Amino acid sequence: MVLVLGENYPLELLKELRDRKIKCKTGPEAEQEDIRELRIGILNIMPQAETYEFSLLYPLGASVIQVIPVWLRLRNHVYGSADKEHLEKNYVYFDEATAEKSLDGLIITGAPVEDAGAALQWQNIWELRRPNLTRSFLVSLRQ
Repeated sequence: MVLVLGENYPLELLKELRDRKIKCKTGPEAEQEDIRELRIGILNIMPQAETYEFSLLYPLGASVIQVIPVWLRLRNHVYGSADKEHLEKNYVYFDEATAEKSLDGLIITGAPVEDAGAALQWQNIWELRRPNLTRSFLVSLRQ
């Protein structure tokens, strides 16, 4: 139905979604709707993370309910090939995302984790998810 994206979300990605007939709104626009949206956390640790966002948003946008994607990041993971400015503007840490409101679901996608610190933090999020969300889904995307 509708994706609710932050005001900082890149215009070129919004255009690509809209070109594919996915409706997108900003937070203030969505708040005027009389519908309860789903907050879906997306832990995206793919190389060049921002390039995979469309692949994750497109099926969510085709759903029959309003979805707020909450882009998550790991504190100890080195996002070497990702756009740092994009990460800072659009991604939050799990504890920040669930501080005031729980998530309705969690999608985890990424390349194999060789970094022990990132793997441990991923495991911690997996354990912390129980009181903070109802469903989890793991995705492996390949180029």
